[in-house]
Parts: sequence; structure tokens; C-alpha cells
Amino acid sequence: MKRLMAAVALLAAACGGGGSPRTPEHTETDPADRGHALYLDGKLDLAERELAVVVERNPKSTFARRVLGRILLLKGRHEESARQFLSYVKLAEDEKSPPDAAALQDLFWAFYRMDNYARASEAAGLLRDTVFAVKYAEMARRGPPYTCEWTEASCVLTFDGTGVGSLKVNRVPGRFSVDLGAGEIVLDRDFAKAARVRIVGVPSPGFEKDEQG
Repeated sequence: MKRLMAAVALLAAACGGGGSPRTPEHTETDPADRGHALYLDGKLDLAERELAVVVERNPKSTFARRVLGRILLLKGRHEESARQFLSYVKLAEDEKSPPDAAALQDLFWAFYRMDNYARASEAAGLLRDTVFAVKYAEMARRGPPYTCEWTEASCVLTFDGTGVGSLKVNRVPGRFSVDLGAGEIVLDRDFAKAARVRIVGVPSPGFEKDEQG
């Protein structure tokens, strides 16, 4: 019986005891964490505003710069995105800590989407991706291996895997399926030959030299 009373007393103490409920301590959410949470919720405009304030108040916030750079990349503001990621890389170097690989990859895509192949090559080098580094260094020197001309107006695509568009590559018309997760255009081998698309970067073993266009 004494043991039961002691257990009840301990339970009452743990719950606050004396009939007074425990009031949890109030902790204010960190602004950078708030911005990150908004980003994860898909509220990019709100997240951008929150994180921009964080960066303005604390320019050395590497976390805020990384997330803000990602948001700007998603919104198609590639030059602003690259600036945030470059600042992040410089801060990481100053702190003698290795840059986050995902941030370096986003920096690469920011330069790539601006057609700044020389800087994309540099970003690939930071990623230790020698294939991309060589490929885009060559594209910076020689120009892109092909140019695309769209023949259809912009449209809304459904996510059922059947999005198809028409375009010309080096003035050769073709029909292409749209992969919204792809980073580059992939050409059928026969179509690439017909369009005289030249190979750039590091050729795979056994590639046909007459495909160089």
C-alpha cells in the first residue's frame, strides 16, 4: 500500500503536482528555420521573403543562403540564385568546411540554365564531376552542340507521362516526349546523326567517329 501511495505521489509530481498544470516554455522559431519550413510547404514567395531578411541581417548565414539559392533556382531567377550559392561557397571556404554537394549541384544548374558553360564547368569541378567539367569547358570553347527551335506555343502539360512537343534541332524537325525531371535533352542516335549533332565532353568507349557531325 505504501508503495502504491509513493507511486501516485511521484506521478502527481511529474504531472505538476498540487493541481497546478505545467506551462510549457515558449520558444520562438528561428527565422531561417521558418523560411525553410515555408519552402518545404511549397510557399516559395513567403519563404523567399523570410530568408532574404535573414541574409540581410546575417550575411554569414550559410543555411539561409543555401535555401534561398534553391528557391531562386526553382523560380527561374538563375543569376540571383548563383550569387547566393557563390556567397555560400565562399563562406564555407572561410570556415574551412566542405561545401554541401547539393548546393554545388544547384550552383552548376544555375550557370547551366544561363548558358554560362564556363562557370558551369567550374561548378562541376567543385563537385569533382570530371565528365561534366570537361564537357562544359568544351561547350564554352566551341559553343553548344546543337540549337533548338520550338514550333509550338507554350501549353499546360498533365503529369501522365504523355507530354509530347515538336521542335527542330539544327533545322531538322522532330517530336520529343517531355520529362519534367530531366536536366538535359536526350536525342535518339539516328536523329542525332540526321541533325549532325556533334559530340562534346568525354566520349564513351567505342563511340563511332562519324557521329561527330
